[in-house]
Amino acid sequence: MKGPFRYQAAAGDCFPTSVVNGLTALYPFYDIPSAVIQHVYLYALDDDSRTGGTSDEAGKFLATWLSRFRRKGFKIEAEFLEGRDVDLKPRGRIARHLAGGGVAVYDTYSASGARHSVLALGMERDWMYCWDPRYRPRAIRSTRNAETLRPATPEKPNLRVRRGWLEQSSAKAYTLGPLRDRCAILLSR
Repeated sequence: MKGPFRYQAAAGDCFPTSVVNGLTALYPFYDIPSAVIQHVYLYALDDDSRTGGTSDEAGKFLATWLSRFRRKGFKIEAEFLEGRDVDLKPRGRIARHLAGGGVAVYDTYSASGARHSVLALGMERDWMYCWDPRYRPRAIRSTRNAETLRPATPEKPNLRVRRGWLEQSSAKAYTLGPLRDRCAILLSR
């Protein structure tokens, strides 16, 4: 049995929440070691500013740690991507990774211009299907570029974003933003 996806507990924990949701998408509930969850939050929440958050360096360190951690029945391949490697080309690394059954945690921007991490679960021709860990009691205003989904179960996407919109280099809601700021972690079994 796979567990449900989680929402953020605080303003700055979107990255570790998205990583834990990625593990939940890949492994049944009882197969995820508690030590992994502990270390995800321990290593990822390194920004002690007012809102908190995760630095790119912490994301790199966590990806390395996850790839090295082994337990019977549990093994994760984690790869940190940045800059030009974070693209959504149809035959690009992220698209191939998602098509092969993996998931990706990537940084996007919130409506206020802050960096925000979401979990990519799948991609179709024009759309990226994601789990946004920020709880919204009401759906975001759907636009032609982003749409809130109301999943029947809590392990399905709750957001879809047009790939063309995501690829923009401006810091707008649900875009990848400038190349220098792009980062993602690919997770697979």
